[in-house]
Amino acid sequence: MTKDNSGETIVIFGGLGFIGNSLTARLVSNGYNVLSIGKDSIRFNCEEPFLRQETGNVTIEWLRSAGLPVDFGSVCAFVLLASKISVEESIRNPDLYISYNMSATRDSLEVAREINGRAPVIFLSTDRVFGDRRGVVTEFSRRSPIDAYGLSKALSEDLVWFYGRQNKVDTTVVRTVNVYGVGQSSNQLIPRLIRQIHGKPKALVLRSPVGKRDYIEVNDLVDSIVEIIRREGEPRGCLHVPGRPVRIADIVSILSSTCAQLGWCNLTVVNAPSKGDVASPEFGKFQFRQRAQSPIIFQPRISFEDGLKRVISMEIKKWSNSLVM
Repeated sequence: MTKDNSGETIVIFGGLGFIGNSLTARLVSNGYNVLSIGKDSIRFNCEEPFLRQETGNVTIEWLRSAGLPVDFGSVCAFVLLASKISVEESIRNPDLYISYNMSATRDSLEVAREINGRAPVIFLSTDRVFGDRRGVVTEFSRRSPIDAYGLSKALSEDLVWFYGRQNKVDTTVVRTVNVYGVGQSSNQLIPRLIRQIHGKPKALVLRSPVGKRDYIEVNDLVDSIVEIIRREGEPRGCLHVPGRPVRIADIVSILSSTCAQLGWCNLTVVNAPSKGDVASPEFGKFQFRQRAQSPIIFQPRISFEDGLKRVISMEIKKWSNSLVM
């Protein structure tokens, strides 16, 4: 059942990041009000965020005293995006990583309960909870994380489900794959590759061209979250939002050909691992799928090549503008 969303408010924890910015813009365009809560900033709809003056966790008391144009009684859903996402960072400092992500989930749920303890909760998770599994994995497959990132997400999933049972609230865990798109963090693979060519080098240094990953363009992921919000009252529990399998060598091929077509540079690819780098585990050995009886079927609309070309074009534009300034 879809619903009329006029005047309703969505609260996004971690809403000032890459995915949160895209989700906010889409929800606002669909008529929702959106309150985005970040680690240090708060934003209403698509206005400029403002910094919090005090340290510590956001509280309902602070939100009510901040003069925000928000009717907390109109909050109809919470989306939990707040977490660290770097697998490499999770390998370097696993204990801190797990502690941070668990705390972010727990604190977000506590604020959600105080704002509106009956509103449904959507938690964004990852295929990394399956670690190095083989074969097809669905929502019913056993989780087996092999790094701190996957473990922190698996534990946070359990927190969300426990919150739902204790408070009799609908909760949905949305697991997805590697998200890419315009505005992505610079420490992720695709922005790192693009950043290497900003100086128009003759060669692009690549650490692992044989690996394979599944990718989803951020707007496809946003579509799935918005659809979940709209379909109020339907039992979900856990949903997989799959992407498209892509070899790293294919990413470089598209990158190279697109840059040449745009007259930016011509590249030669060099496979040269750097000493001291922390190599990410090779994933993509399983097939990430939705169960056959999934209540909402998600299929990516944006091809990987089209999505990557958008990112490259935007990065070239930003780089060109920086030269003019």
